[in-house]
Amino acid sequence: MKKLFLVLISFSFYFSCSKDNSIFIDNEIVGKWQVIEMVDDIIDPENEYDVLGLWTPIENGRFVELKSNGQFTNIYGCSSGNFRVENSKFFFSCKYENNDSVSEIQGSYDIDNEGVLTLSVGFVSERLKRVIIN
Repeated sequence: MKKLFLVLISFSFYFSCSKDNSIFIDNEIVGKWQVIEMVDDIIDPENEYDVLGLWTPIENGRFVELKSNGQFTNIYGCSSGNFRVENSKFFFSCKYENNDSVSEIQGSYDIDNEGVLTLSVGFVSERLKRVIIN
Protein backbone atom coordinates (compact mmCIF):
# COMPACT_ATOMS: atom_id res chain seq x y z
CA MET A 1 0.00 0.00 0.00
CA LYS A 2 2.89 2.36 0.82
CA LYS A 3 4.44 1.64 -2.60
CA LEU A 4 1.20 2.47 -4.37
CA PHE A 5 0.97 5.70 -2.40
CA LEU A 6 4.57 6.61 -3.31
CA VAL A 7 3.92 5.84 -6.99
CA LEU A 8 0.82 8.04 -7.00
CA ILE A 9 2.69 10.88 -5.29
CA SER A 10 5.56 10.56 -7.78
CA PHE A 11 3.16 10.78 -10.74
CA SER A 12 1.39 13.78 -9.29
CA PHE A 13 4.72 15.62 -8.83
CA TYR A 14 5.80 14.70 -12.33
CA PHE A 15 2.65 16.02 -13.96
CA SER A 16 2.31 19.08 -11.74
CA CYS A 17 5.87 20.19 -12.52
CA SER A 18 5.64 19.87 -16.28
CA LYS A 19 6.20 23.10 -18.13
CA ASP A 20 3.25 24.24 -20.19
CA ASN A 21 4.00 27.55 -21.83
CA SER A 22 0.80 27.59 -23.84
CA ILE A 23 -1.63 30.44 -23.38
CA PHE A 24 -5.33 29.94 -22.77
CA ILE A 25 -7.64 32.90 -22.48
CA ASP A 26 -10.97 32.08 -20.88
CA ASN A 27 -12.79 35.34 -21.30
CA GLU A 28 -15.98 36.62 -22.87
CA ILE A 29 -13.86 38.57 -25.37
CA VAL A 30 -12.83 35.35 -27.17
CA GLY A 31 -14.72 34.82 -30.41
CA LYS A 32 -15.35 36.18 -33.86
CA TRP A 33 -16.56 39.79 -34.06
CA GLN A 34 -17.55 42.27 -36.75
CA VAL A 35 -16.91 46.02 -36.55
CA ILE A 36 -20.25 47.88 -36.59
CA GLU A 37 -19.27 51.42 -35.49
CA MET A 38 -16.18 53.52 -34.89
CA VAL A 39 -15.12 56.90 -33.59
CA ASP A 40 -11.67 58.45 -33.77
CA ASP A 41 -12.06 61.70 -31.80
CA ILE A 42 -11.51 61.52 -28.06
CA ILE A 43 -11.21 64.64 -25.90
CA ASP A 44 -9.34 63.16 -22.96
CA PRO A 45 -6.88 60.31 -23.69
CA GLU A 46 -7.01 59.31 -20.00
CA ASN A 47 -10.76 58.67 -20.34
CA GLU A 48 -11.09 56.62 -23.51
CA TYR A 49 -14.90 56.81 -23.43
CA ASP A 50 -14.99 60.62 -23.32
CA VAL A 51 -15.99 60.87 -26.96
CA LEU A 52 -15.96 64.16 -28.86
CA GLY A 53 -17.20 62.77 -32.15
CA LEU A 54 -20.18 60.62 -32.93
CA TRP A 55 -20.16 56.91 -33.51
CA THR A 56 -20.09 56.30 -37.25
CA PRO A 57 -21.88 53.16 -38.45
CA ILE A 58 -19.71 50.84 -40.52
CA GLU A 59 -21.45 48.76 -43.18
CA ASN A 60 -19.85 45.40 -43.92
CA GLY A 61 -17.16 46.05 -41.30
CA ARG A 62 -14.09 43.89 -41.08
CA PHE A 63 -14.08 40.71 -39.04
CA VAL A 64 -11.88 40.36 -35.96
CA GLU A 65 -11.12 37.02 -34.34
CA LEU A 66 -9.83 36.75 -30.79
CA LYS A 67 -8.73 33.18 -30.12
CA SER A 68 -8.44 31.42 -26.78
CA ASN A 69 -4.75 30.69 -27.48
CA GLY A 70 -3.98 34.42 -27.38
CA GLN A 71 -3.81 35.00 -31.12
CA PHE A 72 -5.91 37.48 -33.08
CA THR A 73 -6.65 38.44 -36.64
CA ASN A 74 -7.38 41.86 -38.11
CA ILE A 75 -7.09 44.42 -35.30
CA TYR A 76 -6.23 48.08 -35.95
CA GLY A 77 -4.17 47.52 -39.08
CA CYS A 78 -2.56 44.29 -37.88
CA SER A 79 -3.49 41.22 -39.86
CA SER A 80 -2.40 38.91 -37.02
CA GLY A 81 -0.56 38.86 -33.71
CA ASN A 82 -0.98 38.07 -30.04
CA PHE A 83 -3.19 39.57 -27.35
CA ARG A 84 -3.84 39.31 -23.64
CA VAL A 85 -6.34 40.78 -21.23
CA GLU A 86 -5.89 41.99 -17.67
CA ASN A 87 -9.05 43.20 -15.96
CA SER A 88 -10.53 45.68 -18.47
CA LYS A 89 -7.18 46.28 -20.18
CA PHE A 90 -6.47 44.84 -23.60
CA PHE A 91 -2.90 44.38 -24.86
CA PHE A 92 -1.96 43.29 -28.35
CA SER A 93 1.32 42.95 -30.14
CA CYS A 94 2.02 42.70 -33.81
CA LYS A 95 4.47 43.63 -36.51
CA TYR A 96 3.05 46.33 -38.77
CA GLU A 97 3.87 46.37 -42.46
CA ASN A 98 7.13 48.19 -43.35
CA ASN A 99 8.27 48.02 -39.71
CA ASP A 100 10.85 45.54 -38.44
CA SER A 101 9.95 45.81 -34.76
CA VAL A 102 7.04 44.29 -32.87
CA SER A 103 4.88 46.79 -31.01
CA GLU A 104 2.83 46.08 -27.90
CA ILE A 105 -0.18 48.35 -27.70
CA GLN A 106 -2.42 48.85 -24.67
CA GLY A 107 -6.08 49.71 -24.81
CA SER A 108 -9.25 48.85 -23.00
CA TYR A 109 -12.34 46.82 -23.69
CA ASP A 110 -15.87 46.59 -22.45
CA ILE A 111 -18.84 44.40 -23.30
CA ASP A 112 -22.18 46.08 -22.68
CA ASN A 113 -25.49 44.50 -21.63
CA GLU A 114 -26.39 43.91 -25.27
CA GLY A 115 -23.17 41.98 -25.91
CA VAL A 116 -21.50 44.72 -27.96
CA LEU A 117 -17.72 44.80 -27.54
CA THR A 118 -16.00 48.18 -27.43
CA LEU A 119 -12.25 48.20 -28.10
CA SER A 120 -10.47 51.48 -27.46
CA VAL A 121 -6.84 52.16 -28.31
CA GLY A 122 -5.50 55.68 -28.09
CA PHE A 123 -7.85 58.00 -29.94
CA VAL A 124 -9.74 55.26 -31.76
CA SER A 125 -12.68 53.22 -30.49
CA GLU A 126 -14.62 50.53 -32.29
CA ARG A 127 -17.81 48.72 -31.44
CA LEU A 128 -18.10 45.12 -32.56
CA LYS A 129 -20.90 42.60 -32.52
CA ARG A 130 -20.33 38.90 -32.01
CA VAL A 131 -20.71 36.82 -35.15
CA ILE A 132 -22.81 33.71 -34.62
CA ILE A 133 -21.41 30.69 -36.44
CA ASN A 134 -23.88 27.83 -36.94
